[in-house]
Formats: sequence, structure tokens, C-alpha cells
Amino acid sequence: MDISKASNFERFVFDVVGRDPAVLRALWSELERTGGFDLASTPYWPRVQAAGFSPAAARTPTASQPSATSTRATA
Repeated sequence: MDISKASNFERFVFDVVGRDPAVLRALWSELERTGGFDLASTPYWPRVQAAGFSPAAARTPTASQPSATSTRATA
């Protein structure tokens, strides 16, 4: 894991991708290259949903989540 990244988010993504460091490294490389990554069309999406994130929640921000997004992580 890269300690320069937000550790809780990185740990969450690490768990979502089955604790596979190569997948995590690839996602972080994409984040560096493009400014984000999208898990919605991957086999990992059900794990994201199981953690309580959903597309509807991403489109309907609440006071406690003013800019939450569940499908795209951005830098």
C-alpha cells in the first residue's frame, strides 16, 4: 500500500479487489493517469455495493455526503 494515499480508502479498495496488490497498483496508476477509476463495470462492483454504496446514493447527495460518488474514484 502507498502511505501517501488516503489510507482508509486505499484499504477499502484493497479489500474490494480481493487484497490483490497488482490490481490495487493498476487502479492507483489509472488514478494518477486519468484522475479516477471506475469499478462499476468490474467484477468488484458487487463488493462495493455490499459495503453500502450504490449508484442511487451517488446521484443523491445528502448533507453528510455532499459530493459522494460510488462508481468513480477521483484524485
